[in-house]
Amino acid sequence: MPKKKLDQYSDFEKESDIQAFKDSINEFFKDVPDPRSRDNCKFPLTSLLVMMLMAVIAGANNILAINDYIQEKQYLFRELLGLNRIPQYNTLWWLITRMNPEKFASSFYKWVEDVRVKNIPDKIIHVDGKCLRGALNNKGNQNIHIVHAWSSKESLLIGQLKTDEKSNEITAIPELLDLIDIEGAIITIDAAGCQKNVVDKICNKGAHYVLAVKGNQPTLHNEIIDLFETAHDQKFYYVPNSDLFESVEKGHGRIEKRSIAICSDTSGPLDDMKKVWKGLETFIEVTTERTLHDKTSIEKRYYISDLILSAKEFGEIIRTHWSVENNLHWKLDVIFKEDESRANILHAAENLATLRRMALDVFNYETELKMGTTQKRRRAGWGDTTLIKLLDNFFVKKF
Repeated sequence: MPKKKLDQYSDFEKESDIQAFKDSINEFFKDVPDPRSRDNCKFPLTSLLVMMLMAVIAGANNILAINDYIQEKQYLFRELLGLNRIPQYNTLWWLITRMNPEKFASSFYKWVEDVRVKNIPDKIIHVDGKCLRGALNNKGNQNIHIVHAWSSKESLLIGQLKTDEKSNEITAIPELLDLIDIEGAIITIDAAGCQKNVVDKICNKGAHYVLAVKGNQPTLHNEIIDLFETAHDQKFYYVPNSDLFESVEKGHGRIEKRSIAICSDTSGPLDDMKKVWKGLETFIEVTTERTLHDKTSIEKRYYISDLILSAKEFGEIIRTHWSVENNLHWKLDVIFKEDESRANILHAAENLATLRRMALDVFNYETELKMGTTQKRRRAGWGDTTLIKLLDNFFVKKF
């Protein structure tokens, strides 16, 4: 039987193309420390990492599936990576469970930030967290919570930090902001991140903020509510530095009306709030009125920001925050089946989570294939051409 080769129309038909790919992934993973002893390195660390990443891109959701893919695609890795033999399950399992998860993740995000998002003007970075629901500890509790930094303009994840539980987001957010370049960016965070030290961190690093305000900051929250209730009573006629914007969306029997009101009133108790919250300039109220089957619900949310923009612009920024939920969290759960993963030995859960996020960045960066992530992943699993195209576009092509 003739030896199987890479697909005829692969983007890596030339030796120079393959070498460019090798050089790029070596740069990508260069800062990942190898947990193996020197006398037990039968395979280059970079080769192992890229094989695992390619397996996840192609549809593998756990260590066993990663091993199955690598065994099935021996011809691909022998030709692409120049390997004489293929690693077995024990090698992959040992590496995933013992590799330093912080170093592994940080090497990925540093490369993405430096190569893919560093020069994007007017970056909007959304910070939000997600539990690994399937990774339970011995007591049956969820013990891994990951806080993400998401760049909405490029739909790329540029940072993550693990916490032991959701309550630790408050301490994790400033640490995460220290890991990435946020100068000049607009940072949006839900109410968990509405903390004075977080605001100080953002401002000191030359960035701007739009933060949700809820009951965890009761004084600020109540003062903002009073401000807008008074403003609505006066129909904003006597409210200085205010603006309003409304939009209506209809579809599938639902009508959604969104009203954005902003105010930069410096009088009264809110003047004291501006002294406490660094750089604070604008208070924002978002009212969402949803009508479905003749039933109407109204929700009000409040925000603070150091920016001076129109109500429409603030509405657009706030709305993009939910791209984290739609383009990151939803895809991880539905497409990559993250909540079904039960891996919890040593660092397995966190390292597998990073591989999924790497794969998702690869998918999101590719825009030439006019199809969704599910279809891209399916095609990458069926044949080498789509997989190689995705990798070439992300790792090799700089422009």
